[in-house]
Amino acid sequence: MLFLNSTSQDVVSFWGAYAHELILREFLDDLAKAADTKVQLDFVLAPFPITNSVNQRLQVFSGLFVVFGISIAFILISMSMMSNIVREKELNLKNQMRISGVSLPAYWIGLYISDVIFGGITSATILILFAVFDIDCPQGWVLILLNTFANPAFIYFFSSFFKVANLARQAILFLYLVVGLVLPLVLAFLQIGTTTTGDVARISKWFFLPIPVFSTAFGIYQIILRSLLAIVYLGQGKISLADVKPGPELDPFDALTAKYMLVFLCASIPFYWVLLALVEGRVCRAVGPRRRSPFRASMVRAGA
Repeated sequence: MLFLNSTSQDVVSFWGAYAHELILREFLDDLAKAADTKVQLDFVLAPFPITNSVNQRLQVFSGLFVVFGISIAFILISMSMMSNIVREKELNLKNQMRISGVSLPAYWIGLYISDVIFGGITSATILILFAVFDIDCPQGWVLILLNTFANPAFIYFFSSFFKVANLARQAILFLYLVVGLVLPLVLAFLQIGTTTTGDVARISKWFFLPIPVFSTAFGIYQIILRSLLAIVYLGQGKISLADVKPGPELDPFDALTAKYMLVFLCASIPFYWVLLALVEGRVCRAVGPRRRSPFRASMVRAGA
């Protein structure tokens, strides 16, 4: 008597293999008795090979988990950058360096070079993880490389709004958790949903693309999901087979994948440096009320 679990996905193939095994054993046993020999027959049951569609889904989900870890790495790096800058301001170390003769361009360029080197080590580690786990993200290294240069510039400008290191660290933690971890994942999955959710995702992304960490994470998600996006857009009639590669899949830097993330990352590097120059220079000080620093006021009174 044989009991089979009818809810198992392998029951059909197992039942067929078992039936053929019984028939073949009975046939060989008759031949062995007629020839007065002994025949040994061993059967091995193995699962079906992974299909291409299943393999694509596995690569997508493994890539999503890796990008999730990348976003956490970006958060930790940005918290360290923000904390160091605001702490120097809080302890008045920046003003002491300026009094000692260090110019503002030299201060920011030196800080930028050290942060780029520090971020470059992390970016290289991320690319190694991409290769080790065989993440299907062609040309994703371009976004990670650009983020290495764009993220410090954004952090420098954002740090100008804070004077306390602890508050700045908490603010950057909250901001990057939302725009670097939660929003890219949510918007990426909204795009492969219905037409309404896809429209919501495509409109919402424009509000956060100026933030480099969002452009990087969301762009990598788009590249990893390019096959699913091609199927979704083909089903919705937004593209034709002539617009996609065989597979089907979209180009990594297509307008429907990561093209605009690449553009915003390239533009954010000079953009945030210009904003930082305006904050540090006389242009921004001319907008608000002019206040005399306590150091300069004490020097004037001493001279008087």
